Amino acid sequence: MKDFFGTLTISDWIFAAVIAYFITHILLRINDFKKSIKIIKHRQMISMDYRVVDVEKLLAKCHELFPIDTVYFKGTAFHSGMRVRITTIQQKVFEGEIIGKSKMDLLCIKTQTQIIAHDLDKIEQMEQL
Repeated sequence: MKDFFGTLTISDWIFAAVIAYFITHILLRINDFKKSIKIIKHRQMISMDYRVVDVEKLLAKCHELFPIDTVYFKGTAFHSGMRVRITTIQQKVFEGEIIGKSKMDLLCIKTQTQIIAHDLDKIEQMEQL
């Protein structure tokens, strides 16, 4: 065995080192790829966990944060549970059910896909559906 290592030239040693470097580099890349796949799967699981929301608890929290049931807007009274169409200053239109109002004049509305809190001062028009 000693004779075998003695017969290797410097170019053989350099070639073996370069091959070892590339094999190590490839193995590290494969390991990083496996870790990134694992992180992506973990993120997908987290996003799936957040999609499953207990709507009852969420609405109870909204009622707690927005306790005022009657909202007065330009002389008209709106009560929680009413279906309304709201147009904002930015000309965005929301249709949904009023949850309530906070002491800071924030109006909370439950639409089909989201729950929105919007400042009453930035609402241009509100009409009952």
